[in-house]
Amino acid sequence: MRRPRTSTSCAHLRLLCSGVLLWVTFATEASAEDELEVVVSGTQVDRHSNSDASAASTVLRRPDLDAPGATASTVLARVPGMQIQRTGTGSELATASLRGTTSAQTPVYLAGIRLNDDLSGTADLSTVPLWMLDRVEVYRGHAPAQADTLGLGGAVFFEPRYPSGPELRGGATFGSWGGRSVYGSMGQGSPVANSLVAVRRESARNDYGYLDNRGTAFTTADDRWVMRQNADQATTDAWAIGRLALSNSSKVVILSNVFDREQGITGLSVIPSEHARAHIGRELFGVSSSTEVGCSSVRPCQLTSTTSFQRANVTLTDPAFELSLGGPALTSKSNRVSQNIGYLWPLTERFSATAMSAIAYETLDVSRPTDRSLAARRNQGTVGANLQWDPLDAVTLQGIGRVNVQSTQAADQRVSATYPLARLGLSFEFFPHWLLLGNAGYYGRPPTLGELYGTSSIVVGNPALRAEQGFSRDLGTRYVFRARRASAAFETYLFRQDVNNLVGWQRSSFGQIKPYNVGQSRLQGIEIYAGVELVSVIHVESAVTLLDPRDTTPGNTLKNDLLPFRSRLVADAAVGLHTTQAWSQFGLSQAGISLRGTHRSSRYQDPAGLIIVPHTTTFDLEGHVLVTPAALSLRASVFNLFNQPTFDIVGFPLPPRTYAFGLEYNWESRQ
Repeated sequence: MRRPRTSTSCAHLRLLCSGVLLWVTFATEASAEDELEVVVSGTQVDRHSNSDASAASTVLRRPDLDAPGATASTVLARVPGMQIQRTGTGSELATASLRGTTSAQTPVYLAGIRLNDDLSGTADLSTVPLWMLDRVEVYRGHAPAQADTLGLGGAVFFEPRYPSGPELRGGATFGSWGGRSVYGSMGQGSPVANSLVAVRRESARNDYGYLDNRGTAFTTADDRWVMRQNADQATTDAWAIGRLALSNSSKVVILSNVFDREQGITGLSVIPSEHARAHIGRELFGVSSSTEVGCSSVRPCQLTSTTSFQRANVTLTDPAFELSLGGPALTSKSNRVSQNIGYLWPLTERFSATAMSAIAYETLDVSRPTDRSLAARRNQGTVGANLQWDPLDAVTLQGIGRVNVQSTQAADQRVSATYPLARLGLSFEFFPHWLLLGNAGYYGRPPTLGELYGTSSIVVGNPALRAEQGFSRDLGTRYVFRARRASAAFETYLFRQDVNNLVGWQRSSFGQIKPYNVGQSRLQGIEIYAGVELVSVIHVESAVTLLDPRDTTPGNTLKNDLLPFRSRLVADAAVGLHTTQAWSQFGLSQAGISLRGTHRSSRYQDPAGLIIVPHTTTFDLEGHVLVTPAALSLRASVFNLFNQPTFDIVGFPLPPRTYAFGLEYNWESRQ
């Protein structure tokens, strides 16, 4: 049964009004003579980012994001080194981690605004809207200089799209388990100004069947097939984006986003939840600017500024006391305000320096049914410098150094700490099309407020937690070949990360879950990627990650030393056919089909290695056609084509074979 949703109509109305104002204002600027510089490079198999010369990176572009029913978690799962932890369907919590780190060590950004909350430190990928994105940039081991936080887990950047001209779009998707969505957008674009307003509504029942073993894994007599209950969800997502070139040397970008979701909480399979509900709300607002300043005879200096605000709230209601919240409801509210400033100074043709500073103020309030409510505040400031030197045309050296100062106050306690961060990077083209890439860095991560002070009567905090610290390095090679009728890319990286005081979780005899510092951990492995594209028709690519995650704490008494929740082998391969000519006589300007297979090896669920989550191998099929006269695009997807059993983070079943169909209308002015 559905419960009434908390209304955010006023917030949506404010967002849409501001977006329409931006659209009208920017449309009047379309006749300006100044132009924005747009740089497009690479092919579909050339997936590295040009933003960082030496970092191991993967770029997912618009064609990778278009499959109906796809989510941020299913798309990111194909990135080398990436491991996704899911708790159910695409609308339920999903987190990302890279190279065996934890999701709290991987910052996730949407339009430059960090989504990681300070309750758990993670970012929920299910709240990221693929439908509004232009691309996703993943830095697998070392974050780039533009990230406001550097760490062992790299970084993920979701970048929204900007219209190139007047446009009107609308679409609908429907699929298995009651999945429905509809969206519409209106945009205006020119070489000097772009604006877009868009709204989406999505819902699903998520009532797929699964085999319930009744908590007796080794006894099949009591197994039964049941339907998932109380798993429905309804989501509303609204955007307003504007970009304006004030002159040849100055531009500004304004972005706002409202996200609202009401959903059921199913609980565990052996202890189902039939009445618990969750309401998730988020508001983002950001303004960024870039201005060139004539301070150098080599080329202009550049002053950049980014101001962002994020407000999020999660309300859990548990009238039947099925979730062990300690009461009928729990509400958490978080706010983050940040300001970043950077100043790029080209000292010579081959050497440049960037000074940066950042401040942020974060709050977290958790209202619990007991008197153990939490009101936490955290102030942090960062100063640093980025240096880039190109001693030769084929060599790039990069250095990043920062100092982060934090002060946290909660539960009548105040903790202050300073964390040094550093990274060195090398890119060397030792042969035409071949590059040697290397990085080394030292990082630290303080415990989140939720880890320090807890989130409920079951998930308690540990104020004695120490900050994670680690040394990370990798060495790789990249080959990129481009020709008129063919392109190819190959990349491989060896990596190793040694982490002290990794934050883990353990259950007490009273049933409480409490964080603790693991001690010492070693994460090492190899990533391999290869892709080929022929005559813009045949596309083949494959990615393999081998990981060896070990607990190397001296005196460890457990026989097993493999860290839990980490698969030691993840492989992904895809083959696709895409044509823009063969079907023209039928009025189809494009047509394509692709098949993707993914394998994930088994993983331990507990440090002792007593509980094993089985391995999974799945295949997904996607096809699309574009009808030129009607400006219609039709897409269809089948996920888990052969209906193989798949499992979430704690070993419970994920959705079986799932169908999704999409129809999109896309009108763009040809003037």
